Amino acid sequence: MKPRFLLLSAVASAASLFLTGCEGIYGVPYRAGTPAVRIYESHYPPKNPTEKPASPTEKPTDPTEKPVHPITVPVEAGDGDAQRYLSFSDVRVDVDERDGRKSIKVYTEMTPRQIVWRVSFIKDGKEVYHFNTFNRTDYSREALPLEPLAMDDTLPVPDKVVITRVKEHE
Repeated sequence: MKPRFLLLSAVASAASLFLTGCEGIYGVPYRAGTPAVRIYESHYPPKNPTEKPASPTEKPTDPTEKPVHPITVPVEAGDGDAQRYLSFSDVRVDVDERDGRKSIKVYTEMTPRQIVWRVSFIKDGKEVYHFNTFNRTDYSREALPLEPLAMDDTLPVPDKVVITRVKEHE
């Protein structure tokens, strides 16, 4: 009974992921006045075509009117590892309207940084070959290519491979 339950729960989990999609970031109900809405609205012109959006370089015609400046909120890494291996976009805000209801998504795009790795092939305790490479995305994995092993038939089979991060200028 237990293996069947585990199988059914795994199938149900997979089905729910398929049905909800691969997006992974769910919207929350739109609420006027929140910081996310203020960020979002500062980047888009008014919906009313007769209303002219204020330009940051223009002076307002009405003294009580304030010019609209796009709000940009940077996202920074809070520790050395995050700073070394990842880069983050500014805060992103998407508003989606369906069936008269608005939902809002607030997120930052996270991108692996290109890291230079030194790969050394060791044979009998000595380095026989080395090269620098970058991590690459291979389907759903991060992979570090070891292409010289497949390309150079003069290389011996190494006893081990030693990988170290090359210090880059930051």
